[in-house]
Amino acid sequence: MQCSIPEVARNLAPSGVLRVALNFGNPGLVHEDVHTGAPSGLAVDLAQALARELELDIEFVRYESAPQIMTALDEEPWDMAFLAVSPRRRECLQFTRPYLVVPGTYLVRGDSPLRDCKSVDRDGLRIAVGTGTASDHYLSRHLKHASLDGARTSAGALDLFAEQSLDAVAGLQSCLAPHANPDTGYRLLDGHFMMIEHAIATPRLRTLGWAYLASYTERMMACRFIEQSLARRPQSGARVPI
Repeated sequence: MQCSIPEVARNLAPSGVLRVALNFGNPGLVHEDVHTGAPSGLAVDLAQALARELELDIEFVRYESAPQIMTALDEEPWDMAFLAVSPRRRECLQFTRPYLVVPGTYLVRGDSPLRDCKSVDRDGLRIAVGTGTASDHYLSRHLKHASLDGARTSAGALDLFAEQSLDAVAGLQSCLAPHANPDTGYRLLDGHFMMIEHAIATPRLRTLGWAYLASYTERMMACRFIEQSLARRPQSGARVPI
């Protein structure tokens, strides 16, 4: 059944304003503009283009991590979010097709004997990770020998890794890569432990809104809107899935 733009807008944004959750802990999707302080990035580009199509005003709701976005869900302070897909999140959210994939990898000290992601799951190794992130969800299910040390946010995981001299920190390659350089003394391991899929999410029961977002995502991928937005702000390892 084909629905009108006003019907979709009412279902997706019942308050009359499109409230978009932004995770500032994922600089590959959103960051503050250095000149204006306004949010910028791929998530902002996609949200603003959608608001124009639906003839809605837009409001950005700031969060410092994806788990904070999930915690806020019960109060429904947002209508759509840009999140990594995980089975746990699918229990309470509807996701579009992934529009972006980013390797999940490890950052280690330069003198670490570890060389690739496959070598990390060893007895006695401790890995810092942001609690409730897609990396945490995946590694909690798949690690057999190494242990996870959780931090409140992905940025906090980096601090934990450094402060407690842990063996590695797990996360998005696009987030960890800026910390891998001779000045910091850190490096990325070869390979990845997973490819983390990013999609647009809505609370359940917003069926018309979700269906429109699913179509919208396909169109933005097909017309290279997402690819062009990424090109303006290059990030390590991120790509639009085929």
